[in-house]
Amino acid sequence: MISIEDPFWVAVDMRSGKQHVFVSDFDNDRIQKFSNTGTFIRKWGSTGTGNGQFNHPQGVAVDSSGNVFVVDGNNDRIQKFSNTGTFIRKWGSTGTGNGQFNSPDGIAVDKSGNVYVSDSGNNRIQKFSSTGTFIRKWGTIGTMSLSSMSESLPNNSGEQLNPFASNINK
Repeated sequence: MISIEDPFWVAVDMRSGKQHVFVSDFDNDRIQKFSNTGTFIRKWGSTGTGNGQFNHPQGVAVDSSGNVFVVDGNNDRIQKFSNTGTFIRKWGSTGTGNGQFNSPDGIAVDKSGNVYVSDSGNNRIQKFSSTGTFIRKWGTIGTMSLSSMSESLPNNSGEQLNPFASNINK
């Protein structure tokens, strides 16, 4: 049996009839590839900061060509691999500027090959080309005052004062 320690993210390669499954193996600092029935195919990565190494890989996504993008969370970067795990490129560093990250975790690729990264520590989404060229960013940290919180709480009659606060039930 293959060891997976804290599987953090799963992505499926939909371009082939085989639908391979990629798993970010968070605590083992590697990516594992399986068939869609769970048969182990291969793994790559080790602990470190070099090309193809990880410090707690998180998000993983597959583009329409089968390339695999991995959020290397604690190294504050994105790494791109072939479908068989060959390192292609990396981008990003620690910081708040364009193309920099602070605890990135999620990733997605659109049908045009653009890469979207949730940059959690910087409270934003960043968009890149498939080669890592920064395109744009959006989002900022939000604030919530105590007065706005009280508007979301139910009043004494059990009615909700703020209809948009759907997480509070009667």
